[in-house]
Amino acid sequence: MNARILLALFVIFPVSALAQGVDKLADKLADLRFEGRIEASMRSQVANSVNGFLTDIHFTKGDRVEAGQLLFSLSSVVYEHQVNAAQALLDRRQIELAQAEANVERVSKLEDRGTATQVQLEDASARLALAKVAVDEARIGLDLRKLELASTTITAPIAGYIDSPRLTRDAYLKTETGKPLAEIVQVDPALVSFAHPYDSLLELHHAAPERIEEYLDRFAVHVTLPTGERYEQTGKVAFVGTELNSDGGLQVWAEIPNPEVILIPGLQVSVSIELKK
Repeated sequence: MNARILLALFVIFPVSALAQGVDKLADKLADLRFEGRIEASMRSQVANSVNGFLTDIHFTKGDRVEAGQLLFSLSSVVYEHQVNAAQALLDRRQIELAQAEANVERVSKLEDRGTATQVQLEDASARLALAKVAVDEARIGLDLRKLELASTTITAPIAGYIDSPRLTRDAYLKTETGKPLAEIVQVDPALVSFAHPYDSLLELHHAAPERIEEYLDRFAVHVTLPTGERYEQTGKVAFVGTELNSDGGLQVWAEIPNPEVILIPGLQVSVSIELKK
């Protein structure tokens, strides 16, 4: 369980000797109603990590996208050439390394015969060490160029619903602008946020005190829509705030399945909680 949750609950629910049973707790819960607000469970802004012309947009506003799905394509010609140049440089450095290795072997044999000096052998060994470093440097450069090329295809970081693209085709994208290309909102599951009065929480705990790590698992969360219809899915408490709000309540967030996207972020709902059966 999240350490933040445990810390908050430890402060709110001190051990009590006033246990009166689960029935009393259930009665108190049945009378509680809260004003709640639906929130997205996750939001993620889509951005580019390399510069380039935007050549294609692979979605339309409101589409549901999956994590890893292709969203934008940037012109890749320059980056392809850079990869080819980096590969050629690596090939050259590897040839130079092979030559340096052969030279060390040759000078070492000559030094054994007395026809080459120790200084010449040390010089050949130093050139070999430099050749190895050059190969490593070229390999890293190639990896970086490949990463840049891969970044010309921009994919969805999370699953969810995507809004409209902020730019049009043929626009030139610069990483330094820091402007997002689109935003993805994850609403299944959705979060419902509501404030639970602190004094009521204490009464509930006095009615049936128990181990803190088991407390949250006791509650089922229900949502009633503005039409008065009770939402069919049942939620569970996900996490709580660590401070009381100005009205003396503790903010609570519950996670609730939303496969048909009936719960839209910003929707005002009524929230009730009860003991799980």
